[in-house]
Amino acid sequence: MPIITRQSIEEVRSRADIVALVGDYTNLKKAGASWKGLSPFTTEKTPSFHVHPEKGLFYCFSTSQGGDVFRFLMLKEGLNFQESVERVASRFGVVLQYEKGGGSQDERTLRARLLALHDVAAAHFAAAFKADNEAARAVRDYWTQSRRFSLGTAEQFQIGFAPVDGGGLARALLKAGFPGDVLRKSGLFVGTDYSPDPLRWRARFRGRLMIPIRDIQGRVVAFTARQLDLTPKDDPSHEAKYVNSPETEIFRKSLMLFNLDKARVSAREGVPFVLVEGQLDAIRAYTCGVLTVVASQGTAIGAEHVTLLRRYTNRVDALLDADRAGQAAVLRLLPLAFQSGLDLRVLHVPGGKDPDEYLAAHGADGWPAVRDHAVGAIAFAVRALIPPGVPLTTVQKLEALQTLFAIIAQSASAVVRDETLGEVCRLTSLDPHAVRSDFLRYQQKQRHRPANAAAPAADPATDAPAAPLATAEEALLALLLKPGAEGFAREVAAVVQHEWLDTSTVTGRLLGRVLAEIAYGDCQTPAHTLAETQEEVNLFSQLSLSPIRINDARAQASECVAALFNRFVRRRRAEIARKIAALPPAESPEKTRVLQEEEIRLRKALQTPPRIVWAH
Repeated sequence: MPIITRQSIEEVRSRADIVALVGDYTNLKKAGASWKGLSPFTTEKTPSFHVHPEKGLFYCFSTSQGGDVFRFLMLKEGLNFQESVERVASRFGVVLQYEKGGGSQDERTLRARLLALHDVAAAHFAAAFKADNEAARAVRDYWTQSRRFSLGTAEQFQIGFAPVDGGGLARALLKAGFPGDVLRKSGLFVGTDYSPDPLRWRARFRGRLMIPIRDIQGRVVAFTARQLDLTPKDDPSHEAKYVNSPETEIFRKSLMLFNLDKARVSAREGVPFVLVEGQLDAIRAYTCGVLTVVASQGTAIGAEHVTLLRRYTNRVDALLDADRAGQAAVLRLLPLAFQSGLDLRVLHVPGGKDPDEYLAAHGADGWPAVRDHAVGAIAFAVRALIPPGVPLTTVQKLEALQTLFAIIAQSASAVVRDETLGEVCRLTSLDPHAVRSDFLRYQQKQRHRPANAAAPAADPATDAPAAPLATAEEALLALLLKPGAEGFAREVAAVVQHEWLDTSTVTGRLLGRVLAEIAYGDCQTPAHTLAETQEEVNLFSQLSLSPIRINDARAQASECVAALFNRFVRRRRAEIARKIAALPPAESPEKTRVLQEEEIRLRKALQTPPRIVWAH
């Protein structure tokens, strides 16, 4: 493997725009001298991810991970250091230099070679689509006449054609310098276990229209192949209308949405994503001016997809087929939307037509009729489960309500749950008191699960005084929840280091999120609104009743900070002692010296611990 020169690495680091790179994965907004957004590493509703462009660093308070632009890609894409440098260099147009004697400079990592291979394959299929032969002309006729797309749109999306005989794809890739092992791992061939010779393998896609699938940075990572009259009968997937590439090192269906590389740019301007079922639906909508349209890759929308969309905007309009399958898909999406805090609306095509068919006939002028008649998520669910004008028995109504309760209960916000229940009552004309009573019983039933059962929030009017708080995290978090905490919160957040917190606990993670919001946000977000799960909501409720005296806030905050710092130092010193004891004798002198120097620094730090500088 060739080794990138140190000088070249530093050039990439200096020329890389970390805000632009991270912005490919989550929507960032300016927050003082830094940028802030939802974590690209986990699911959250409140932004805890910060980028500091002047330092070239990021930090995620939800996962306690941070570093430079290379570290970000290593964590996000699972790359090693060299792969990350190559990816960043490619992103910002930096030509890398390699050490002499470190192998061929043309040698690349598997991921880099798979990306390059798919680029060549996409060009190969596009050339076959444009070729001057009978099969290619038939495919172009299908595209322009049957599907009513223009050749300009085919060029824009790099639409291709996989010839019936395979079109010499393996030969073209080998000629381009890709070894057989990379062809085998590309997912573009079958029969790779029966022969070591790539020229004897069969192309996975034959006689099909080829639609490239691109990742968030616009690189081809896979293909969707649409059945044609030319699709050979001996194709094992002949009856399947659409066939996707299998999952590979660079393609995961659950983490990919078609056209997201284009759509995310417009979605950042406050325009909702428009979610459709298929790639051709997405291409049609895009050509009609719906620039935020995305489609799943032949799979049901999952939690990962929702998380991916949520990082750019909290608004999504679902435009799925009007048939029973499309309706069921929306109902599966609703709990995920409520859980993630997504503002979901449902769009309908006039006359119950297929979106592609409708927009092909009406063009961009037909879009307002779809967009302007959006239905709220819960209104759609009520209409689907309790159709107007259809007589239902009491048991059927109860079953429908249980389904609605399961959706509503996913929201961590009591306000959202209460307002949604009110909307259900208005839409169904059911008694509000009875519906809310049934919902409370539903929630109580769900809480009986032993593994996830949480203690009910205390009632200040009837319960005994709360027990003393067990940890410094609990005490400090309870303090920050009290009215009046905004008068000293920034001073506390400026001192407490994230590494001092025990993030293996819910309290530690919540405190980290609250401190991050105070330190990097606008300090206007109430702390309790940062809860993202029912467990966190319950914890906030419990801590808000704790015996903390706000008039002694500064003294109590100082005690908490000192306790957090002292515990961190003790744990770190114990860790250093274990490391020194475990060092092999051959490595002991130098590594022991480094660890001992750190231990001395920590010991001195205990004598002069960090102190809060209070504003007057």
